[in-house]
Amino acid sequence: MADDAKRKAQGLAAVPAAIVSLLDVEGRPFRAPVGTIVFRPGEVCAGYILVQSGQIRVALTGATGREATLYRVGPGELCVQTFQCLVGGERYTASGTVEREVEGRMLSQAAFERQLARSEPFRRFLMEQVAQRFASLTQAVELTAFTPLPARLAAALLRHAEDETVALTHAALAAEIGSAREAVSRHLEHFARDGLVALERNRVRLLSVARLRRTAEGTG
Repeated sequence: MADDAKRKAQGLAAVPAAIVSLLDVEGRPFRAPVGTIVFRPGEVCAGYILVQSGQIRVALTGATGREATLYRVGPGELCVQTFQCLVGGERYTASGTVEREVEGRMLSQAAFERQLARSEPFRRFLMEQVAQRFASLTQAVELTAFTPLPARLAAALLRHAEDETVALTHAALAAEIGSAREAVSRHLEHFARDGLVALERNRVRLLSVARLRRTAEGTG
């Protein structure tokens, strides 16, 4: 519980106190366990969620069923899919799934529109969040377009490792780096033959973090 409170405090540190107070007054509690689908393609937005603890993964699914991770929404961060739906009257085109149990506050669409019209601090906060999110999305596109797959895969393994173990399937890793599962499996087998990792059921054990880091940096 103490760790959850600490993560919440750290995650909301960049959110102005006025915005947190506004959400506390105008919003209603929002909680969702791991695995909850917060929104699906084609759905109408229910409202604006300020995540206070936990994490939501936003992903696109292609016609072939292949999935690609767009971004994650953590404490104090904006979901641009939700922003687009609320401001532009669009329906969702991606899905949002809870990866770590979420606790937060939700503004109804009416409350969101009211604060957008009345509150200059709220507008400024949203615009800053939109700018930051688009900058990170641009970086992700550049990474996918110009970074070799082995480097992207090594970076993803390092990013998701806990106790030098990555509890993700090959399909999930493929979605993370914008590639096909078959290509990821092939490169993981190369990593295993080279002694960088050990492949286990639905997980990857890191054997050489240093060499993986050099691969991610393009120096290995």
